[in-house]
Amino acid sequence: MKFALRYLLFVLPTFALVGCGGSSSSPVSNPPTRNTIASLQHITTVSSTVDPTNGDQNPYAIAFAPTSFTGDGNPAHVQPGDLIVSNFSNASGVNGAGTTVEAIRNGKPVTVYNEMNAPTASGGTVSTAGPVAIAFAPNGNMWIANYGLSGTGNDGNVQIVTPKGIVNQTFTDPRVVAGWGQAFNGGYGGKLAFFTVNVNAGTVVRINISIVNGKPSFSFDQITPDLGHSGNNASNIVGPQGMVHTADDTLYVADGATNSIIAIPNSTTTGMTTGRVVYQGSPLNQPAGMTLNPLNGDLIVANQKDNNLVELTPSGQVVAVKPVDLTPVNPITGAGSALFGVVATTDSNGNLVVYFTNDNQNTVEKLSQ
Repeated sequence: MKFALRYLLFVLPTFALVGCGGSSSSPVSNPPTRNTIASLQHITTVSSTVDPTNGDQNPYAIAFAPTSFTGDGNPAHVQPGDLIVSNFSNASGVNGAGTTVEAIRNGKPVTVYNEMNAPTASGGTVSTAGPVAIAFAPNGNMWIANYGLSGTGNDGNVQIVTPKGIVNQTFTDPRVVAGWGQAFNGGYGGKLAFFTVNVNAGTVVRINISIVNGKPSFSFDQITPDLGHSGNNASNIVGPQGMVHTADDTLYVADGATNSIIAIPNSTTTGMTTGRVVYQGSPLNQPAGMTLNPLNGDLIVANQKDNNLVELTPSGQVVAVKPVDLTPVNPITGAGSALFGVVATTDSNGNLVVYFTNDNQNTVEKLSQ
């Protein structure tokens, strides 16, 4: 496919509606379209995502920095509310060789982090590549899932990076290599945890955070068996990827290998589980990124195999399908696949707005009314 407490200072709730129930392969329903992607008619280009310093391209992760931390005003640092995008490939188009993270400001990409020789909090530097997914802690720290420079995932990791671009932690535990997704639990039940994906194994892993003598301590729990994956390198790997955590502690996982959405209840404390199939089959078509509709709690999923966005209720009802890139996708090679990351928010009038990365154009696009 073209495809501390400096670590965590305090907890904000996850704003979402509770999801429950489940079904599969139900037809598109016809509810009122207000506040869904069906009501959005305009696609505009927000910005190029090509890194201005080294030409990195192929945007994957997209996320908004929280507004809950204090920015320092330095344009080279992540600031509250920034729209953040990562580049998976280098200027030559080598998948997994990208190293840069951009803040999209005033229609342009601004480099806020480079994974090559990044400074560490303990002194020295660390290098990695292939940032796939990003989730934020309330203090502005980025949790980045990296697939790795080799393109096999074996040298991937999860990093915690401050808004100033300092690496606080690099996790290389075998359970969290081959990073392909990232989500925060919102501090559910007073417990802090991030979720990541080892796509080479098709598994979801929880990184638990506790405070010991005023310092963060981390532990790892694999919470799913292989949910389904295929491929073996950065150009063809497919598996569990997009993740959304909701206020009832359900973790939703999109799996492109099985064309399914899986719900994992009690995700902050659960042991090994296969979860519950919320939906499987068409119109899902190799789902990748996933986000939450902030107005109704629906799941909005980005398809790689047809460049459609699909909106579903947490109970498995298809609400809408919206084509956002008309490039034909080769069903064998994946050439023409545009979509990877997606994030939803509201505009100043309270209307739904969806931002997504377009790998065909190396841009961030906006779907709005």
